[in-house]
Amino acid sequence: MRKSPEFLPIAVRAFPMRRSILVLATAAAVTFLGAAGQLPPQRLTPAYSDEQKALLDKISTYLNGIHSLKARFVQIGPEGGTIEIGAAGVKIIIPPGALSTERRIRMTAKSGQNVAYTFHPHGIVFNLPVTIEQNLDYTAAGATDAGTLQAGYFWRRLNDIYVDQGKSLAQVSEVRHAIVDSSTDPRIVRFFIYHFSGYILSTGFAPTDSGGGDSGSP
Repeated sequence: MRKSPEFLPIAVRAFPMRRSILVLATAAAVTFLGAAGQLPPQRLTPAYSDEQKALLDKISTYLNGIHSLKARFVQIGPEGGTIEIGAAGVKIIIPPGALSTERRIRMTAKSGQNVAYTFHPHGIVFNLPVTIEQNLDYTAAGATDAGTLQAGYFWRRLNDIYVDQGKSLAQVSEVRHAIVDSSTDPRIVRFFIYHFSGYILSTGFAPTDSGGGDSGSP
């Protein structure tokens, strides 16, 4: 098994998820309602009591959490295996020999504005490089972003790594260069990892940091 590396903090620019479809749908709804030019209908039922509102808020929060947190559990052994979350366009490929014993692996595509994932068990180290693939159609990636994409490793909670209020800058411990395989699919980006916790896609280093990382090769 490989030894866990020692890390120094690196500031990177977080990479956002794709939100254009949601924004367009909202704009269309506003335009339609504005064109109607009609007064809203009168309420036909009594307003909710404070107790009912509190209960509905709890239910809404719970349901939103289910929809925003996409996770998969798979039992994977020395023969290797794959975990894929189709709703987030992300896949992890564990090759044969990367694990010495069977482990229960969890991959979570984190909710929020940026492309980030967490993996369990935390701290697990692989014998061979593991591949993570991200379909860029699920992100805000443009034609000029491919050459700057990279993945940053973080071990803390996702919200704790951001260094600005807009969550556009994140402090990570390691950087893995991302590769876009244009010969097969120019919208698939992949990077290689040797250990678990969390990874966030980014497009460069903060100007106050000298950066760091690797070549992206396994």
